[in-house]
Amino acid sequence: MWRRVFSTVRVANTPSLKRSLGQHLLVNTSVLDAIVRASCLQPQDHVLEVGPGTGNLTLLLLQNAAKVTCVEYDHRMIAQLHERFPDEIAMKKLVIIRDDFATFDMKTIEPIDMCVANIPYHISSPIVAKLLSQKIDLKLRASVLMVQEEFAQRLMATAGHKNYSRLSVNTAFQANVSSVVNVPKKNFVPPPKVDSRVIKIERKENQPNPSTLAKMDTFLRIAFQRKNKTLRSQLTSKFAFPFFNSCLNEEERKNVILETLEQLELMDARAVKLTSDQFLILLKTMESKGLSFVQSSFHAFGEMLLDE
Repeated sequence: MWRRVFSTVRVANTPSLKRSLGQHLLVNTSVLDAIVRASCLQPQDHVLEVGPGTGNLTLLLLQNAAKVTCVEYDHRMIAQLHERFPDEIAMKKLVIIRDDFATFDMKTIEPIDMCVANIPYHISSPIVAKLLSQKIDLKLRASVLMVQEEFAQRLMATAGHKNYSRLSVNTAFQANVSSVVNVPKKNFVPPPKVDSRVIKIERKENQPNPSTLAKMDTFLRIAFQRKNKTLRSQLTSKFAFPFFNSCLNEEERKNVILETLEQLELMDARAVKLTSDQFLILLKTMESKGLSFVQSSFHAFGEMLLDE
């Protein structure tokens, strides 16, 4: 059961916020409360906070968890945290690390139970990818994140929805994503240009292995390059051929693609209409016929493959 002891919002003496770092101070206490409630924190939890800023959310986390580790890039914000939480730092209830979370090595800290954060919008995708990585300790129950509204809609989109994308399918393989609360831009100082949404990301226990996910990302890159075109058109295009990993020649690759699509009754199917399960069946069927994809160079999948 979460609890709030006293007012969390602190605006006075805040350093000038840098839009280049995606810094927007959340000042609505009801939204802060909603974030912590959705986290379902336990008294023994170790919580990771990314980009704590001046510590408005940090204060609530400290009141509801055993330990909070913050990763913050801006040294001015770190100074604010030291000024605001000297006792918690002295007791090692609060640990502050100066680093860029997009490149931060999660293995350098103790296993975390939850990640709760108002993350910079411009690095939302790599942060989500890192938190979904199979290299992170399975102790991580979920992540509750503030993200840009459009990004949230893409994460949650299902087949047939206008926001359905490569990101939607990749996420569906690895996690369940739900909405916590919509956050209009007026709730921030300074206000961002777009509205935000708090989402909860719960990793799936059973998901494809890292190698399959890396090849799937390449497949999705091809499929969603022009998502309203048929898969037949996309997979047989000149754009697609450099992404195949096969000894088959061009004509043989094309024959395998057409045979597979006909076999699965997907000859006229479009990426925007296929579920994640259908994409996986399609990938596995092509592989059984000798046609595979190269593994994605996207850094999150590359990191996962290092330990294979």
